[in-house]
Amino acid sequence: MNPNTFGVYLTYTPIIERLAYGVYALRGSDVDPALVAAARDRLGKSGPKALQDYGWTGDKAVWLGYVVTESLERSLVLSVPQGVLSVIGGKKFSLLTVDGADVGTLGVGEKGQAWGIGPYARRRGLEVDDALVLAIDTGLECALIQSGPIELLDEYQEGRGRGPASILEQLTSPQDLADL
Repeated sequence: MNPNTFGVYLTYTPIIERLAYGVYALRGSDVDPALVAAARDRLGKSGPKALQDYGWTGDKAVWLGYVVTESLERSLVLSVPQGVLSVIGGKKFSLLTVDGADVGTLGVGEKGQAWGIGPYARRRGLEVDDALVLAIDTGLECALIQSGPIELLDEYQEGRGRGPASILEQLTSPQDLADL
């Protein structure tokens, strides 16, 4: 079984429950909290967090900013914060790069997970510690994906990030059409 499949099974199994980061037990079993705390301490209390920040772009797209962790690199499943889940949860979006390339479909579940970035990750070579940003426009039913140095997150946090509408407008401007 590959690690991604195992991770999904471990997350959704009805017989195993997560007690802490990296600590699991059979559901309903009597577990000593001191043992859980000791195991959690050995693992560093919590794993690194991929999700760094989120907000809205000037063109009214939801943006989600991540740092690629080892776990994210393996699973290619993203966490979606509750603050935007009611807006983008339970939907699918065309996934585009900043140069307009179609790299598949982004799915966002109703329980806070997103998937579909695998084709992008394989084409663009995502690596641990890269910044990864998704900008999702619900009206256009499309998401923009980009990665790069950590400064990419600063661009969105400072309000300079753009959503799919701005990129699509730029790609289809009259000047671009005249060049064809």
